[in-house]
Parts: sequence; structure tokens; C-alpha cells
Amino acid sequence: MKCRNCGFENNALLTECRACGQSLIFREEPKSARKPKAAEPATPAAPEPKTPSLARKYADFMDDETLFQYALCTDQGLGVKQNIEEAMEIYSILAGRGHTESMFRLAERYLEQNSEDATRTAVFWLKLAAERGHDKSKIRLKSLSVQDASMFGMQQYEVSERHGGTNMEGMVRYTLPNIVAVYSANVKRQGNKVVGQSYSAGSGYIVDGGYVITNAHVVGEDPEVIVVQFEPSIDDNTYQMELVAITHREDIAVLRFKDDMRTRMENRQNLSFTLKDVQFGEHIFTIGNPLGKGLSASAGIVSSPNREPAAGMGKITRVIQTDLCLNHGNSGGALLDDNCDVIGMCTYIPTDAIGGMGMCIPAEFIVDFINKNV
Repeated sequence: MKCRNCGFENNALLTECRACGQSLIFREEPKSARKPKAAEPATPAAPEPKTPSLARKYADFMDDETLFQYALCTDQGLGVKQNIEEAMEIYSILAGRGHTESMFRLAERYLEQNSEDATRTAVFWLKLAAERGHDKSKIRLKSLSVQDASMFGMQQYEVSERHGGTNMEGMVRYTLPNIVAVYSANVKRQGNKVVGQSYSAGSGYIVDGGYVITNAHVVGEDPEVIVVQFEPSIDDNTYQMELVAITHREDIAVLRFKDDMRTRMENRQNLSFTLKDVQFGEHIFTIGNPLGKGLSASAGIVSSPNREPAAGMGKITRVIQTDLCLNHGNSGGALLDDNCDVIGMCTYIPTDAIGGMGMCIPAEFIVDFINKNV
């Protein structure tokens, strides 16, 4: 055994070096003299698996329209907790399947991000939907600024020939199948005895889920019968309605169709609410039933997005003032933006107004009432 001190070769059985007397038994270095052992790199924890959304989990088993209606509710927070990220995920799934309305909705969300990359993505989907004949996408492309058009090489899309070739005509034609004239007959009773009747006429609009929204004062206090009529060029039948929910204080009523018509309305494409901030001077329009004479359109701008409401309107803390030409019978009509989305409901004309002043309940209050009562 070689001595670690002097190197002399010793007998393996010896415990001390014969040359220098150094112990031949290996001695551990004191702990203080040891070099610290390098810490082993920590193994990164595996990321927790992302829980797939309901839509992603069941997308392959749901039909496109059901999936789209779920996306709209998630997008707007209608009946469920608002989750824009999940809604965009669903829109993307459907857009990839060729669903043009999902392309449009996805594009709208990208445009809200207000960045060049997001705008490019939005324009891609709008152009794709427009090329497939989606009129709202054509209208939206036309509404983008000239700078946007040149930046992204956009052609000037026109609405289809049946729409007459102008922006407003296209928007009215797109919206018209979702607008109804509302007629209500109310009874006056003393105990169990009917002592009189009254009739009212107004407007209504069909939203996602097939519900018809109108003003409570159009329905009346004790409706015996409520009927709606479409524009005769759309449908010349009269349909009886059921009252689902009503608040006279906030002046909102929710109706629905009966029997087979209810299923038909639930499964088709209807109007959607948008809860965006309304701007001064924003272009708007409505289709209503002025003086009970049938449906007609009126266009204008937002005069003020934030006016004090009339007394006694409950939870309604503000109303939208417009310069729309409104008359009695326009009550309950949809206030629509240039994307044909509902931003409010035409409700009243101030008593001292001479003309060009109509007040509308903002969409946020209508959506809140629907969520809590339908």
C-alpha cells in the first residue's frame, strides 16, 4: 500500500508507513474542509393540464348552430358568466368549419384589440365571410377607414343586388326578418267582471334564443292577448305570443312564440346585443311600427349616449338620446348600430320635445333583466 504522505510502498497489512510513520488508513476530511456539493438542478414541475372548455370538449359532438348560440351567450354574458376568450375559441372552431357568422364575430373581437396584427386577422376573416356572401361582413368592411382599406389591400365590397347596393339598404334588409309589430289587448276588471278593454300597438325585435323584446307599456298591465306580425314581404301571418317576464318600472317585457313557431325562432339566426360603449355621433337606425301603421325604418345618430332618464324608471340610470324620427308605436323597437347589433331599445319621446329627440334604454339594462328573469 503506497503511503499518501511520502509515497513509500508498504505491506498491505501494515497500518503505519514504515518510512515516515504516517497512518495508512484513509481519514475523512473534516466537514468544514469539504467542497460543497453542487445542487442538482430542480426538475421543473409539469404544468397543470389546462381544463378544456365545454365547447372544445364537445365541439365534435355539437351541431354548429348550437355551438354558435353557446358562444354568443358566453361572449355577451347572457345567462352565463362572460368569457370572451372561450367565445373566441368557439368562434375559431366554427370559422374553420366555414360558419360565416362566427367569422364575423371573431373579426369583431380582433378589431377591438386595436393593433395592426389583430386588425389583419380581423380583415382576413371579414373578407372570407364576405366572399361567401355574408352581408354583415361586407358592411363592416365598407365601414373600415380608407387607411385600413389601403393598408390591407381590401376591395370595396358591395352588398348583394337584392339589397339595392347601399349600406343602409343592406342593413335594413338584413335586420327586417328579426323585427315585428306588437299588438296587445288589455282587459279592465272590477273583481271578476270585465268592465272595458284597451288596445296598444308597438314594436319588438327577436334576439338570440328566439325571444321577442319590447316595452312593458306596449304589452300593458293585464294583457288578454298579445300578437305579433312580421313585414308582409317576410311573413304575412299573425302569431300569438306568451308573456315570459315583465317589469313596468324599467319598461321591459320579454315574449316568446308558441308551439312550432317557438322552435323555429329558437333555431334560426336572430339579433344579438352588444354591450360596447356608445359614442356621440355614432350612426344608428331602427325599424318599428309608428302609429301602428306597419313596419318602417328610420336612421340617425346618437345625440348623447348618457342622458338622465325620465322619473320612475327604476334601475335605469341613463338613457341614450337619438335624433331618430320616432312616433308612438316605435316603442319597443331595437336601436341598432352599423353592425346590425342591438345597443338599446326605443322607449319614449320627452313630453316637451318638438321633434328629433327619442330616448332609448341601453342594452346593458335589458341584458341584465333577461339574465335575472328568463
